[in-house]
Amino acid sequence: MDRIENALKPTSRKYLLQSVFGGKTCSQIVCTECGKVRNRIEDYCNISLTIQDLKSVYESFEKQVEGETISDYNCDGCGKKVDIKKRTLIAETPNVLILHLTRMAFNFETFRNEKVNTYFEFPNYLNLKEYSYYDVMRREHRLKTVEKADDEADS
Repeated sequence: MDRIENALKPTSRKYLLQSVFGGKTCSQIVCTECGKVRNRIEDYCNISLTIQDLKSVYESFEKQVEGETISDYNCDGCGKKVDIKKRTLIAETPNVLILHLTRMAFNFETFRNEKVNTYFEFPNYLNLKEYSYYDVMRREHRLKTVEKADDEADS
């Protein structure tokens, strides 16, 4: 992808790959004490999904949305050290989505990388709405001002 993108730069089609394969993710840090959310939007051409101990693409996306807990983070909202949730949401989907399945996992008993060969379900139709930034924030009631503006526009 990088080679093709570099080859296209001097042409009139320099944004071709981004228009076809480019999307945006939102990396979030959510304070468990005060609820403050910090967002960082990042471009992507593919999404890497962890598959170890998971049975489907949907479970892998759920794990990304669930995120991981990080302790002793200095929150700007609270002004103290708290536990936070770090997670990744889909902000924009591309026209063509490339999913990279992370099939290599480090085994701490043997200290070697091992290939994950378990069954992994991939549906014919992939609905990513519930892993999107807007849907997750709406479910968590963090978009009150946007929802009120939408309600007023409908009136």
